[in-house]
Amino acid sequence: MDIGAQTEGGRGDGGVVRVPDLPPNHEVAPIHPKAMPVILTKPEEWRHWLTAPVPDALQLQRPLPDGMLQIVAEGVREDAA
Repeated sequence: MDIGAQTEGGRGDGGVVRVPDLPPNHEVAPIHPKAMPVILTKPEEWRHWLTAPVPDALQLQRPLPDGMLQIVAEGVREDAA
């Protein structure tokens, strides 16, 4: 399990952003076969992630169970975003 992808910049301050990632679940794998981000779905997990000692918080890094995500759009975005 990778601790995450690292990207420099993007915030305008030259800082580093780290996104923890995992092997993809069933819904993500066809779109991005390498990895998916860690997704915490419960408020108690959010608090634990932000406040627990690192070894404890890292126990929350696990793939989201299959069936927890729903694809709502595919293809090229057509609105004027």
